[in-house]
Amino acid sequence: MGTYKENIPKADMLMGSMRSMGYSFESAIADVIDNSISAGCSYVYLLFPTDSFQKQAVGILDDGCGLSREELFEAMCYGSSAAEAARSENDLGRFGLGLKAASLSQCRILTVVSMQDGEISAYSWDYNYILEHKKWFVNELTADEISDLPYIENLREAVKTNDSGTLVIWEDFDVLEKSSHGQVFSTLRELSDKVQEHVALIFHRYISAKKLVIWVNNAKVKAQDPFLEGNAKTTTKKELAIALRDSQGIERLIKVRPFVLPFGSDLTEKDKKLLGGTDNLRTRQGFYIYRNQRLIIYGTWFGLKR
Repeated sequence: MGTYKENIPKADMLMGSMRSMGYSFESAIADVIDNSISAGCSYVYLLFPTDSFQKQAVGILDDGCGLSREELFEAMCYGSSAAEAARSENDLGRFGLGLKAASLSQCRILTVVSMQDGEISAYSWDYNYILEHKKWFVNELTADEISDLPYIENLREAVKTNDSGTLVIWEDFDVLEKSSHGQVFSTLRELSDKVQEHVALIFHRYISAKKLVIWVNNAKVKAQDPFLEGNAKTTTKKELAIALRDSQGIERLIKVRPFVLPFGSDLTEKDKKLLGGTDNLRTRQGFYIYRNQRLIIYGTWFGLKR
């Protein structure tokens, strides 16, 4: 029988590779919001710099259950949960990678600050430090360092009612800096509009059901409705249920419901806003796939239609 040897991946190489997983800025934000929903939050604030003299950072703040110091340390570990583990109905994660992989695809410094029962803790992944030391070193921030973080006062204000919540902070936008020729602030301003439109679609069922409120700075996000279910001229077909077995051999039901939207000439201005624009009548046709009410794939025919 052969000899088993531990073969630990190089920190700088693996983290560098995972930074190139193909996230867009808005899809990375949505993956972080998934963690907020799993934490039982009622709202999420997406915080963007409003002044070029501000520290160029993005914050994702929620009022979820928060994490203890030990739980946060574990959550910052790559692969912090197994795909086979039992999940709650609100859990949108799967492999314990989403928060870290999504965040570090957009920035070099990821900091997560969490408060639970009035106790605050914070850890940070700094890709610059990883490159230098080539070790899986995560930084535990001191109280003074936490006080100096951007948007930290937003967290302190948000947790006054229930003493729990989490703030995710992105800093050092090397990808944006390169693509925008150093115009990080103006690019973040443009991306905040794009993010607002994206989350209005991805989380439209949560927002419409009043299970979640999302703010982008001071603007409250209004849900899109890709099916125009409230329009009298929308045709709603019969729902079908398809039985499939999951990876544990348990039978699950996949529910399918078709919608036929009205002609463009029959749409009101309100309808057009709900769709996110009339161009989407054509470009977003196809299948919409949800997991726990969260839209994960949309506007595709999976090769069934040219």
